[in-house]
Amino acid sequence: MIKDLILKMWAEYNHSAYPIVEVNMKGNINSDKEFELFTDEWLKLYEKKRDFVLIFDTRDVGWVSPRYAFMMADFITLLKKRRLVPNLEYLKRACIIVDSWWVKSLLWLIFYLEEPVCPIDYYDNVWDINVECLLEEANRNLVISQKVRIV
Repeated sequence: MIKDLILKMWAEYNHSAYPIVEVNMKGNINSDKEFELFTDEWLKLYEKKRDFVLIFDTRDVGWVSPRYAFMMADFITLLKKRRLVPNLEYLKRACIIVDSWWVKSLLWLIFYLEEPVCPIDYYDNVWDINVECLLEEANRNLVISQKVRIV
């Protein structure tokens, strides 16, 4: 049980502003189990059968093996397959805050391998971003025509 708590530290999901969920990522992924815990928590959001928005803050992510980019692309494929069942398109939008060239490279690889499941706002090199403003913007359900928008 304590091991699972330590593993979950890589990506902490904050549900306090639901339907907006902040995902704060820190450090490195050290095992497939850590990645599995990350995706399991994501899948639990679909179980609520309610629309939601994800805000990923990757500014404190360390080195992550490219292997996990491939696993993430596979996970996106899984999410797309779930769409075949009616009403599983609950993820309306995602915001990704990135400051690391390595994380940018991994994101490029992920979205090269598999197109995102929802519109994405990509915030690049922004250390003074106001997450509260992001939450307000997400609450307004702004429509974005592009799959990935760099802000």
